Amino acid sequence: MRSKWINKIFEGVVALIFLFGFTSIPAISQVVPVGKTEEQASQLILWYDQTEDEFGRFSFIQVTNANLDSGVTIHLQIFASDRASKCVEHDFNDFLTAGDENTYDLSSLSGINIDNTKGFVVVTAVEEPNGEAISFQHLFGNSIIFDFNASTEFRLNSMGRDAIDFATGDIIADDFEPLDGDEDGFVLIQPDVLKFNFDTDDDTFIFADIVSIAFKDNYDGSAFEGYAAEPAGALWTALIFDDEEFPVSCNPVPQDCFFDIGLNDVLVAANPLLDGDLLLCPGNDNFTGWVRINVSGLDVGEFENELGIVGIIGPYIETSGGATWMFVE
Repeated sequence: MRSKWINKIFEGVVALIFLFGFTSIPAISQVVPVGKTEEQASQLILWYDQTEDEFGRFSFIQVTNANLDSGVTIHLQIFASDRASKCVEHDFNDFLTAGDENTYDLSSLSGINIDNTKGFVVVTAVEEPNGEAISFQHLFGNSIIFDFNASTEFRLNSMGRDAIDFATGDIIADDFEPLDGDEDGFVLIQPDVLKFNFDTDDDTFIFADIVSIAFKDNYDGSAFEGYAAEPAGALWTALIFDDEEFPVSCNPVPQDCFFDIGLNDVLVAANPLLDGDLLLCPGNDNFTGWVRINVSGLDVGEFENELGIVGIIGPYIETSGGATWMFVE
């Protein structure tokens, strides 16, 4: 049953249509602060780090089609960054049969060389041959980043995005329904605040990956007039709290599609390939506490998305290491 305020909005829209004539009303995608990491979805976002030569890191990503009756074509877009350029796209299609799982070794992709880069991968269920995004709520996966130098690995579930009917906002589109960005499309991931905690158990130098991913949806953006994810940007403004709840302001950090930086003077950048010694909160030496990041610069009308990841390699690097998606508000 619709609530009274929804009925009022609906009545108002009807009244405007009769006053000004029938016209198209632009659809607005449902906006959520976070996607899904433990449920299947129609699109997946994964982090990777393929900098084996300089930093001893190499990556695999896994993608699974959990539908036991139907196969699906997936479009994989790799946004690769190095010292010279940010988010250079490499892409290819693959077909997953019913119940199929594929593991992609990012060091040996056919026709694609992304060695000495890092970034993210967007995996979208599509319809061939036009490349139009479709609803197919049966995909899940994970990325595995091995850190040879630290004798550890990061294993991180993919972040999933639902394909929905924009008119209702909370109804999953039927399988194989085309997504045009008008009547149907992906939920927008737009957190106002990102959060994470940290505890190094020591005041020695520890290593961190503070990762930001931003991209926008173009439902008519591929070479075949189908769906394409495209680079976007955001602005992070952080507060860092110590173990006595005392906050310290950090300078704003602009983000252009992707960065991977350190946290503070104690948790320095684990992989400074892209941004050197850039820190989220320079001049701070907290080794225990938490961080609150205000996210700005996202535009609903531009179909922009923002995600945050934190990875920590602790003082006992031979056994300690882990990455998680940041908490949201």
